[in-house]
Amino acid sequence: MTDTESLIRDALRLRADQAPPEGAVLAALRRPKRSRKPVFLAVTAATAAAVAIVTTMIGRPVAESPPGGHSTTVLTTATTPTTVTPIGLGHSPTWLPDGFVETKRWFGDDVSVQRDWTGRPASTGLPPPRVQLVIKHAEAQERDVEQRIATGPAVDRVMVNDAPGLFSNDTSGPNESNGTLSFTPAPGVYAVLSVYATLDVRTTLWRIAISVRPDPTVVRPPLSVGGSAPYLVEVTDEGWMAQAMGQIDGAGYVAALGTAPRRQSKTGFQEQPRAVTARGLPAEYLVSSHGSLTVRLSPDLYLTVEALDQGVASAEEMIAVAEAVVVDPDPDVAWAVR
Repeated sequence: MTDTESLIRDALRLRADQAPPEGAVLAALRRPKRSRKPVFLAVTAATAAAVAIVTTMIGRPVAESPPGGHSTTVLTTATTPTTVTPIGLGHSPTWLPDGFVETKRWFGDDVSVQRDWTGRPASTGLPPPRVQLVIKHAEAQERDVEQRIATGPAVDRVMVNDAPGLFSNDTSGPNESNGTLSFTPAPGVYAVLSVYATLDVRTTLWRIAISVRPDPTVVRPPLSVGGSAPYLVEVTDEGWMAQAMGQIDGAGYVAALGTAPRRQSKTGFQEQPRAVTARGLPAEYLVSSHGSLTVRLSPDLYLTVEALDQGVASAEEMIAVAEAVVVDPDPDVAWAVR
């Protein structure tokens, strides 16, 4: 796992715990302040076969006060084609308890594929039951699962479709799984299946695990920041939201695409958003913690970008970032539509 991947994954999980709906936002990725020097931003225009990137050079102020003055932005353009590589699901369960629906997908950068399914709570006030399947891809993670199965206590071992598996439990906190099964659904494929707020834990885990089969489904990333591959998609109260984090010339940005704008935190600097134009459409800039901008791409599709920095990004910078984000014009999120 690379340092960038670790930051992205940890940030996604941290922000998911901090904001409603659960898992809907990302945590800030800090970077050192920089001097007023140009950064190169890729400006995109989606096409059916590829997305053309237009490189935009802008200046990033490091002042932490709201950018009320004029920018010294200098624009140049150059065209370079690029595409966002589709990612395969690999394996999927063919059986789940009644009432469970898929609510989250995380695709890591050659690290793992994580998917969550959520059911109906047993009664009012209790957390909903949840199933999580993680397919490991990183060599170190694969070795960890293999070693865990090979050295686990005999009482916790189980056969999953003629391959050895291992049960384990972690009930140390309300957000921890109350049961886990590590297994190999196919030779060379390593998986960890967990259940949360679920009764009859081991039977449920085993029934789901033996139902896991190869799944050739390939999905297109809904968006990418600076060529980033990792992304998260989840069901929200308003529909669905996809999020990705990446770097452009060493600066960190997070982008969210969904059926509603990503919730932004306002500051005392500016109580009302500032009307601007981005991607040829009306947009709103908000100082927030570092600077953010929301564009309504269509009646039911919004793009929100936010700077992840110690300073405040100007409206001009966030406009260029919004135009640099690669957006799939027809997001492959049918599974998240209710």
